[in-house]
Amino acid sequence: ESFELFLERYAFHRSNVTYVLLVVPSRDIITKYAETKKEIEGLVSRINGKYGTLGWTPVIYQYKSLDFKQLTGLYLAADVALITPMRDGMNLVAKEFVASRADKLGVLILGETTGASSELGEAILVNPTDHQEIADAIATALQMPAQQQIKRNETMQQRLREYDVMKWAEDFLTQLDQKKLNQDKLKVKIINEIIENQILARYEKAAKRLILLDYDGTLSPIASLPHLAVPDTELLSLIKTLSDDERNEVVLISGRPVNILENWFGHLNVSLVAEHGAFYKKRDTHWLQTVQVNADWKSEVMQLLRLFTQRCPGSFVEEKALSLAWHYRNSGKDLGFLRSRELINALVEISSHFNFQVIEGNKVIETRARGVDKGSAASIWLKQQKYSFILAIGDDKTDEDLFKVIPASEYSIRVGLTPSMARFNLKHQKNVIFLLNKLINSNVNSVID
Repeated sequence: ESFELFLERYAFHRSNVTYVLLVVPSRDIITKYAETKKEIEGLVSRINGKYGTLGWTPVIYQYKSLDFKQLTGLYLAADVALITPMRDGMNLVAKEFVASRADKLGVLILGETTGASSELGEAILVNPTDHQEIADAIATALQMPAQQQIKRNETMQQRLREYDVMKWAEDFLTQLDQKKLNQDKLKVKIINEIIENQILARYEKAAKRLILLDYDGTLSPIASLPHLAVPDTELLSLIKTLSDDERNEVVLISGRPVNILENWFGHLNVSLVAEHGAFYKKRDTHWLQTVQVNADWKSEVMQLLRLFTQRCPGSFVEEKALSLAWHYRNSGKDLGFLRSRELINALVEISSHFNFQVIEGNKVIETRARGVDKGSAASIWLKQQKYSFILAIGDDKTDEDLFKVIPASEYSIRVGLTPSMARFNLKHQKNVIFLLNKLINSNVNSVID
């Protein structure tokens, strides 16, 4: 379909460009494969019938396997290699095309979802689902000056020589070993009945307690849109009961903006931390900003986030006073993940020129002022006095800064089975509510006793 669009939009290339479509037979007995083959053959017939002439066939279609010599011949004869699978692994075909070009000519058009795209960045990278982008890429490739082709291919060939199969295997095994070391360091330790009883016992005996709680994904389930995660009456009642205990200092430490936290929890006897630590408010006081920073980077970052919102259906931008967040929870799983990787790379590059940091959360990429994090905010309370019981609970990477400042003898808990700096894990968000209710009930029972 992309080649058909190319012929339609760039009519002057007709009779001069032939698309050799080589399909290697695979799993013919599977119905879906047979249907796809039939669809491809129908498209080929349509294009050839619509644009072909007695002296020119637009698409040469071959449904067979070629030996390596024949395949290499095609690589050398081609001016452009068009490799745009929807999903694949490493994709050695792209590397073979580049490696075969001893003349250093030829242009590689590569789908950005291929495994090789991260190594062959000098290729023309395209979205395999965007027919217009691919059609334009074909035109660009055909018109690319020889000197530019040579420069691109020299760079890719040098990379292929240096990062050969032996180096790749060595790197793979090294990363595998490192992963194992990291897993051992960050082992998940689920809270069982014994650990739970230890927490309850410490809580009952403690004269002064500090309870640090994240909101989204911890006190409340993750919602598809931020404004939908409004606390219900049961949660508000739970927080009120916890905070009304004079031995408890309850701090809700969230990425939410000031106005939201104030609207939802301002009437309760709790301390609040907004935008991952950029602002805080102690009980019965007013809001303060933790660091004085310049947010002049926001306008440039906003332009980039809007671009990625256009490229990733279902994503959206959330603007706060000192931070910006790009949410992709409602996007397609594969496309959302791919775009998030691209966005992180782009933001990291920009951040070297501005005073902000890039933080990855749960299906959200956030930019915020440097020097702002939940750990620094929690230290405001940790430094002001000693507590005989400390509990900190969170659910994503932004809470890791919080876990780092919690004393090793106290209770830091990560929601989910993700390896963490936290001392313990709870499987689900609902387990957080169960645990907090047990703390409240144990406290009531100790008073009765």
